[in-house]
Amino acid sequence: MRHETPADLSAEAEIAAKVRAATGLSATPKLPVHYVLDVAAIRDDGITGFFEIKDRDWTFGDGDGCYLSMFKVLSAELIERATGVPCFLAARFNDGVVRWCSLRAWDRERGVFWFGRGERDRDEDEPCVRFRWSVFKEVK
Repeated sequence: MRHETPADLSAEAEIAAKVRAATGLSATPKLPVHYVLDVAAIRDDGITGFFEIKDRDWTFGDGDGCYLSMFKVLSAELIERATGVPCFLAARFNDGVVRWCSLRAWDRERGVFWFGRGERDRDEDEPCVRFRWSVFKEVK
């Protein structure tokens, strides 16, 4: 089940366009829902990566990092293992800056923990992992 609203999809497209322009990708098409991640990164007709894209209303650097569903990370690991194609997280925070990191860069010292979507009034808390702020690089 997707939780993406039209506003989420619009923000995702803006973030993907910024990544595309900064990296010289020729396209970042939306993936079907069963692929779990958001877009493919295409250069010269070949897929060179996959991205999970987030538009976070968080202040970059506050707290202990950026949280993401463990299922997204597991899906990325399966994709990378099967294809050798890397997977990334691209996120825009409330400062408007888009930053990225490898989906392999989650904080294994912290491990897996319970986190949720309580702000959405749904009973959908789930296992999550944390990405320390230091693993992110700015998309220029």
